[in-house]
Amino acid sequence: MRDPDSADTNATEGPARATPTELLNHLQALRVALLEQGFDVGISYPVLTARNSAVTGESEAGRLLCPGLSQKVVVEYRDGQPWFSWVWPPPRKGHRDEAPGATEHEPLCPASDITEATARVAKVIRLRKATPDDGLRSVAS
Repeated sequence: MRDPDSADTNATEGPARATPTELLNHLQALRVALLEQGFDVGISYPVLTARNSAVTGESEAGRLLCPGLSQKVVVEYRDGQPWFSWVWPPPRKGHRDEAPGATEHEPLCPASDITEATARVAKVIRLRKATPDDGLRSVAS
């Protein structure tokens, strides 16, 4: 991840960069919105981690999904603007494309769109009941 205070080498002019405090404010706004959805959320700047507390190791779903459902999101610059990005775990040791330990960041949405970010993160970590059309046995209650 790029340092929010470093110079953008791709831009000669443009909007002033947000300070780390302003970036943290975006994470805090997302945190509040996810808390309102009933998720557990923590921030360790620049990373937000949202967890579905309904899924524990004690439930059938929790045992299947151990250690549970969670998603990490970072706030970073893309095209001179603050964006939320998904954080995907590093590849397994020995993966042919990348060195172990490197996480991947994928753009989620502009950090100014808290509604979209909340909806997309919630979709990833929310369990829904399976239907007969899914061909799956329900693991959520």
